[in-house]
Parts: sequence; C-alpha cells; structure tokens
Amino acid sequence: MVASPDPVAFDLAGEWFGTPAIVMSVLPGHLVLTPDDVERWTVELASALAAIHSADLAGYPVVLNRPTIWERVSLDGIAGDKRSKVVATAITALRRTEWERVFCHCDFHPGNTLYLGGRLAGVCDWASARMAPPLSDVGRCRAALCVWPGGEAADLFRDHYARMTGRPMQGLALWDLFSAYLSLQSVRNLMSMYDVAGVELTVEVAMARVSALADRAAAEARLFVR
Repeated sequence: MVASPDPVAFDLAGEWFGTPAIVMSVLPGHLVLTPDDVERWTVELASALAAIHSADLAGYPVVLNRPTIWERVSLDGIAGDKRSKVVATAITALRRTEWERVFCHCDFHPGNTLYLGGRLAGVCDWASARMAPPLSDVGRCRAALCVWPGGEAADLFRDHYARMTGRPMQGLALWDLFSAYLSLQSVRNLMSMYDVAGVELTVEVAMARVSALADRAAAEARLFVR
C-alpha cells in the first residue's frame, strides 16, 4: 500500500479561483532530496513504485485509459538537431510496441514523494495517473535521478525495481530517452524545487546530466540517425 491524498471537496464550476479546483487531504511527511543513504533511498522509491504498479484495478474507470504523453506528442514538433531526430525515432518505436499496461503514476519522481522517519510515507500529485506501461514510470524516475543526485542513483533504482517486481527491463532505453527528452524541456522550470530543498544545482549541470542520459539511452537502444 502507498499512502496518497484523499479528495475532500470539488469546485468544478471554478467559483473559488476562476478555474476548476479540488481540495486534497494533507499527507504527513516531508520532501527528501538529499538522503544520507542513497542505496536505502532508492529502495524506498522502487518499493513505492512496485506497489503502485501492483494495484488491483478490476473494473477501473475508463478515464484511466486516456492517452499518455508519448502517445499524444506530435512528431512534427520534434525536429532540428540530431538528438531530436533520435527522440522521434524512439517515440515511433514506443508506439509500435505492445507494452504491458498497469496503473501508473505517470509523474513518479522524488519530488512527488514524502518521507517520515527515513521511510517513504506517501506519494502525491496524481493528476497524470492512468493505465500505462510500467517502464514509462521507471524511465521518468530515472531521468529525475540523473538530474539529482546523479551518480549511481538511477541505476540503483532500476535494479531494485527489477528485483522487486521480476519485470524484464527490455526496452527501458527507449523510455529513458523519451523521459530525458521531456526533462530537457522542463528542467528550467523545476529548479525552484531544488532550491526549496536546499539542493545546490545549476541549470547547466542539470541539463548536462540529462543530456548524458539521453545519449547513453540512444546508444543502448542502437538508435543512430545520420
């Protein structure tokens, strides 16, 4: 089980703030982006994601079948440099593959988790949740871990998740590449999260780390565009 906020009140008409809104319950815990033990921290992350992916959703609402971002993104908007062409090739490969689908968070990363007493106590920000390939969540988190704390965190997380779930990681490089592409588009907007958490990280370092992930993933997936 993974604790998550409960809906408390709705304003579908947008009377409160001029836009539809929802009030959620408060989860106890705090953000941890600078763990004392990266190994244990990645175990907690992997365990939470494994629990999410094992959720029994018999008779789940059809809204969870709505298209994911990798199905909606326009390939016409991905053009220009060599890396962008490789990303477009990866998205095409993702769409042509029949992936296992489970309940996914679809924005799972350390910034959306809360800790108490050194243990992951809850997961928040479920707006993107839907049925999706589990490796899409793994790739999303790996891209975030490459940005911070970097080092071996992303690979530790992958290995713990694979061990806990028994899922093969075949095709993960495609998800890594797509997740890296998304991170490159949004990393500047996420710097405030690191500032709040007391993390000393520059945009330049973050961009370099996620670019390195993209290039490694492209090589692993054997995607080469002349």
